[in-house]
Amino acid sequence: MNATLPVSLLAEEHRHLSAADRIVAGTALFIILNGILTCIGWWDHIPILVQLGSDDAPTQFMSALSFVLLGVGELGMVTRHRRLVFTTAGIVIFLATVEWAQYAFHTNTRLDTLLATPFVGLGAPHPESLPGNTVACLLLICGAQVLMSKPHSEAGPSTTAAVVMKTLAGGIAFVALLGYLTDVKGAYGWTDSAGMSLRSLAGFLLLVAARIAALWQRDIVAKPALPNWFLPFLTVAAVTISVGLIWVSTSVASALVHDVDHVAGARGLSAAIIVSVSALIVLGAMSVLVARHKATMALQQAADLSVKRTEVERALRANNKRLARSNRDLEDFAYVASHDLRAPLSGIDSAAKWLTQDLHEGLSDESKKLLGLMRNRINRMEKLLDDLLAYSRAGRVDTAINQTNVSDMFENIVAILSPPAHIRVRVEGLLPVIVTASAQLEQVLRNLINNAIKHHDKGSGEVVLSAKRVGDLIEFKVRDDGPGILPQFHERIFVLFQTLKRRDEVEGSGMGLALVKKLVEQQNCSISVHSQGNGTGTEFSFQWPTSPVTSHAQEMTNA
Repeated sequence: MNATLPVSLLAEEHRHLSAADRIVAGTALFIILNGILTCIGWWDHIPILVQLGSDDAPTQFMSALSFVLLGVGELGMVTRHRRLVFTTAGIVIFLATVEWAQYAFHTNTRLDTLLATPFVGLGAPHPESLPGNTVACLLLICGAQVLMSKPHSEAGPSTTAAVVMKTLAGGIAFVALLGYLTDVKGAYGWTDSAGMSLRSLAGFLLLVAARIAALWQRDIVAKPALPNWFLPFLTVAAVTISVGLIWVSTSVASALVHDVDHVAGARGLSAAIIVSVSALIVLGAMSVLVARHKATMALQQAADLSVKRTEVERALRANNKRLARSNRDLEDFAYVASHDLRAPLSGIDSAAKWLTQDLHEGLSDESKKLLGLMRNRINRMEKLLDDLLAYSRAGRVDTAINQTNVSDMFENIVAILSPPAHIRVRVEGLLPVIVTASAQLEQVLRNLINNAIKHHDKGSGEVVLSAKRVGDLIEFKVRDDGPGILPQFHERIFVLFQTLKRRDEVEGSGMGLALVKKLVEQQNCSISVHSQGNGTGTEFSFQWPTSPVTSHAQEMTNA
């Protein structure tokens, strides 16, 4: 056999191997080397490489070949070569199936003597055949390899099933070991072959131990949760050890009844009991260590999480303070800027008015037009500053909570806006009496109704206000039958200084809806627009609380 392939595969991935992978890889290389030496022993008729002692069962050639393939499969799992795993497992499963078929149908396929001729263990009826327990272990380990090579998304259930299968194989090998200790042939030789050899049972136990050690390193050492495979492993291992001990104890006891001088059997039974009890103690110690480790990990994780939460809360409070300070500075700047810019604008407006009055007769029509345009732009700038000032002060002044009759508020809004005769402003249904921040609510409704009136483009129309209770909130709707707003502009209309028409066509600062959105969101509510444009009208819908709410902006201001 050539070991170049698995060694090269391992060298290629060596730098990326975890501690768990290295445990499996080291064991696999040992299994491969031992299998190759056994094959050489068969070819060159070297008894020590095939049979450890004259009284022990030899390691059949097919067993040695299968162990080489199992080792290569383990390396394929380590290096994530699924195709290699499937190939080696498939070959071993084929060989094991042929062996079972020979026993089941009492035939001889000559497969066992195809590559080597038996020269030891000739006292058995079928010295060249694999024993039944070896075949069972090969099938179980191959099945486990196939399952454990599945993608990570299926790793949980597959790993548990694979661990159970490998543990069963290890249990069968352990029972064979007890059979050698007590000289109970049925425990290590299930069929008419020479039986499972010491090399084979040691190989199976090594494969199982390496995989459990690797999983221990991967799933137990560094993780706080108990892996799904651990309890099934403990259960299967404890049951197989116990069953094996009962089996050999019963067999030895039966032999001792018929031969009271069977001292060797008694000594073997004592050794078997010591080995079995030691194995059970090891399993118990493993369970205790795992339980303690997981408890410690869980407590440590809880402590770390508590520390992290405290740090996050501290950082969040600091960020809130910085954000509050930043918001306050921005609002103060907007307030001061809008307030201080009004004085020079008033001066420019007065100068334009005086020029118009003093030089009225001497001004050309073009100059009069330009002066009029200048005064209009000044008025627009003053309106923009008024809106900017209102936006900066939103939520900062007059936030008193009081009982509000929305019907009376609506009548006052209509009286102030004085809509043109061709536009009817009305209420649909009943408007509630609520306890809320009335000044802010009035600002929102006035802006929405004024916006609907200002942009109406038909010879006649209407603006409708309605309200209904939704849980602890009141849902207001302001609907009109004007030009509507195309869906692609629904987000844009709530942005500062954004208008959908030129300001020379419709007077507006582009801040009305931005102010509405700010006031609504300060009440921890939201506003939405529903319209398809093209003359289909527009409906604004927003929620408003009916009980005192400390807005986020106020919290930030007072922080």
